[in-house]
Amino acid sequence: MDSKCEKRMLAAHGPFKVQMCDCGAVHLTAGFVTLRLEPSAYRELAAVVNEGLLGLTEQIARALN
Repeated sequence: MDSKCEKRMLAAHGPFKVQMCDCGAVHLTAGFVTLRLEPSAYRELAAVVNEGLLGLTEQIARALN
């Protein structure tokens, strides 16, 4: 990664943040770990995380009934 790349904060919450680099990469940080992703890979990751959250929510709802 070029040290001259400038990043723009897109979202942040607690130890998690998403930044867009002017070189076109998305930086997803969780604590001390940062993934540098192509935007299309970030979209796929976001979709699967959201799908997992929906599945978890459904399982919790079933367990409470």
